[in-house]
Amino acid sequence: MVSEAGTVSEEEVEQDVPALRIAGLKVWIRGRAHPDSVGYWDGNWLDIAAVCSYPDSLVRSTGRIIHLREIKRLLQTCENLRA
Repeated sequence: MVSEAGTVSEEEVEQDVPALRIAGLKVWIRGRAHPDSVGYWDGNWLDIAAVCSYPDSLVRSTGRIIHLREIKRLLQTCENLRA
């Protein structure tokens, strides 16, 4: 599992299966940012860890930075591209 320390180590990247993988992008969902919130806006932010790697580059990010609305739009766009 990706650590809660705010970083993503090489070992964690190799051992854990991401919730989302598209080409060089891997995203692990740690949970909801505000699990007790029932409101649309606050209740749908996700705490994630992400790694994006391509030749000669590597970006790692963690935090409460993805809203479920964004995941929904990504899925819809991928489905439209597939059609």
